[in-house]
Amino acid sequence: MASVKSWLIRIIVIALIATGVVWFHHERQMRPSRVRLAADKGILLIGNGTEIATLDPHMANGQPEHFIITSLFEGLVAPDAEDPERNAPGVALSWETKDFVNWTFKLRA
Repeated sequence: MASVKSWLIRIIVIALIATGVVWFHHERQMRPSRVRLAADKGILLIGNGTEIATLDPHMANGQPEHFIITSLFEGLVAPDAEDPERNAPGVALSWETKDFVNWTFKLRA
């Protein structure tokens, strides 16, 4: 009788553990992803891969820094969306030059 009781306890424990694992798996599958939660809150997530050494654009020299700095700072001009070989307005609304040495930029307000 004692061995039947011990086997019954073991079966109940295994069933409880299995139920817990199934419940945990179900809850994990139903939870929205971090990307979905960030998108709903308007948060930009960047998978940079490693920590950056500096945020100073003059001191930065690595690829991880480049990704973050280009996300934070906008140049006077940027590549055009339709034709990346052409320049499009960035911070500058327009620009002009007569000698390709001196440039005049009209900036956004």
